[in-house]
Amino acid sequence: MRENPIIAKKKMYPNGEYYYLLEIGDQIIGTAIDSDGGYLAHSRRKVVPTLRDAAIQCIQSKINQCSKSLEKWESLLSHIK
Repeated sequence: MRENPIIAKKKMYPNGEYYYLLEIGDQIIGTAIDSDGGYLAHSRRKVVPTLRDAAIQCIQSKINQCSKSLEKWESLLSHIK
């Protein structure tokens, strides 16, 4: 099995609540909080059992955002051609 490349750094918001900063190498993936015995990735609704799963959710969200942006730019390009 491959080594887990995800680094989870426990941080604190100014209001005193804790969260995890999720990184792979020097790339920040996103954030997650403890919730109902699992973890909740930032701007997600589904609690997942591990920080690895939360990191996967963060990456999938970024891929979806990029995909939508790419579709917009491709559409604009098609109007020029």
